[in-house]
Amino acid sequence: MKMIQVPDAPNAIGPYCHAMKAGNLVFCSGQTPLDPGTMTLVGTTIEEQTQRVLENLSGPQAQPHNRCNKTKSFGCFGRNRMHCCAALKKYQY
Repeated sequence: MKMIQVPDAPNAIGPYCHAMKAGNLVFCSGQTPLDPGTMTLVGTTIEEQTQRVLENLSGPQAQPHNRCNKTKSFGCFGRNRMHCCAALKKYQY
């Protein structure tokens, strides 16, 4: 396994890395909609926040490790199930 750190993405909070690569698979976990420059939450809707997460994970420094359009599994944890549906739609370009 290889640890992936994306310099242009917000720093991981705690003892985490942005992703792990194992063979042809990339595993991302615990992504948040933080602005990398200010480390503040971005967006007021789940769609805006999901877009920020995708931008953080898809920046030039993240390539070629991450291809969000080839996502195999998506998990969403929250209080409102409709938020998870809205977030999932952002992955489906």
